[in-house]
Amino acid sequence: KVKVGTNYYYSLKAAITNAEPNATVTVLKDMDLTSSISITKPLTIDGNNHTINSTGKYLFKIKDILNEDAVINIKNIKGTVNKVLYVSDSILVKEINLEKMNITYKVDSIISEGETVINQTDVTIESETKEEE
Repeated sequence: KVKVGTNYYYSLKAAITNAEPNATVTVLKDMDLTSSISITKPLTIDGNNHTINSTGKYLFKIKDILNEDAVINIKNIKGTVNKVLYVSDSILVKEINLEKMNITYKVDSIISEGETVINQTDVTIESETKEEE
C-alpha cells in the first residue's frame, strides 16, 4: 500500500511512523482512513495521484517538530475528508508545501494555530456543500 525507500507498509500511519526524517513516503494505491495521520518529522508524502479519503478529524496533523530547517511536503493527493490539515502552534519548521492536491472537505480546510508558512501550488480545496446563489 505504501512505500518508504525499499520498505513497504500496509498503512500510511506505519510508513510515516517508521520513516526516517526527510524520507519520501509514497502511496501505492487508493485508501480510506478512519483516523488522522500525525506528522512529527520533516517528510515528503507523495500521494502518487491516488485517492485518500478520511473520516478522521483531520487528514494530516502536523505537530511536535522543533527544527527551523524542517520542510514538510504533501503532494499529489485527491480525496474527501472532514478537515484537511491541522498545524499545531507548538511546531517550528521552515515551511509546509502543499502541491497538486484536489481535496473536498466536509467540515473545514486548513487549521493553523501558529505562524507557519504554508505554500500551496496547484491545490484545490473546496467544501462538499456548494453555496447556492
